[in-house]
Amino acid sequence: MDSSEVLTIMKFFAKEGLFIKSVNFDVTWSVRHYAVHKMKETMIKEQMSVYDFIQLGPEEAAKQLTYADYYKFAQTCNKSWSFRASETCAVHLCETMSRGFFRRCAVYPFWELIHKRLPLEICEMILEHLTNEDFYHICLVASGQSVITILQYSAT
Repeated sequence: MDSSEVLTIMKFFAKEGLFIKSVNFDVTWSVRHYAVHKMKETMIKEQMSVYDFIQLGPEEAAKQLTYADYYKFAQTCNKSWSFRASETCAVHLCETMSRGFFRRCAVYPFWELIHKRLPLEICEMILEHLTNEDFYHICLVASGQSVITILQYSAT
């Protein structure tokens, strides 16, 4: 894919709000307890609950789950969870499933932005700690779009 096609996909994720946001845990103990209980009893696949899944880092989750596992779980999640829980879970799944794509697309633009001052291996280590939204911003800036454009697009 060329960079404009990659940005089209990334912009879709941004527009649809599919980048993971921090979760607001400012809820009562009983609600939190119920949510944790629900996550522990809901299985994504045999031997892996939602709770176990959330504990995994994105790289490890990508190794342990297939796209079919995600799809099967999404069907269950939509039927048995509240809308808010289902939406949060879907965004987390999108972040995890698409992470490899976003990361691969951001490595060379990042390397170019730092004027190739570090080896690619080090760039990849730095990128491990970023989110898909960070990768999107790297690709936008590398394509010549200004930070103001990024902020204006994110606000819509």
